[in-house]
Amino acid sequence: MRHIKIGILCVAILALAAGIPVLAQESAPQQESATPKDTSGPWKKVADGIWKANISAFPGAKEPGPEFAVLRLSAERYDQFKKEPTNFLNNPQTFHAKVKQVVFFEEAAPKTRATGDDFWYVVTSHWPPSSAASVAYAEWSAPEGSKPTAATSKK
Repeated sequence: MRHIKIGILCVAILALAAGIPVLAQESAPQQESATPKDTSGPWKKVADGIWKANISAFPGAKEPGPEFAVLRLSAERYDQFKKEPTNFLNNPQTFHAKVKQVVFFEEAAPKTRATGDDFWYVVTSHWPPSSAASVAYAEWSAPEGSKPTAATSKK
């Protein structure tokens, strides 16, 4: 019985001793970090007029699957993309491997006209044999013909 009481006493002392630094840390005033928080999420600036968000291959896939990237391009950069999409995706390099060919490109027609300082989103998928497919969407407007679904419409 005496050994049990000594064991309980030892555990209680250790628990108190371990809790003292925690209490001291909790009572210390919290200082704000000197570095500002990054609020850009997955977006990284690649160059003037080019922002990129990468979505890597599906985790745990048995074979390498496609990579995905969403580019946010200024109107000027979008014009460059339309002229030579393969070259544009390789300079600067968008994916792990160079794109050999853009096999599909479509521009979704916006419902409204451009307003001036506009951007385009180019959604591109890239497969291991290095072929890519892209669809472009205007930032300022939903695509022509798009209709709200039951999940997004108000009743």
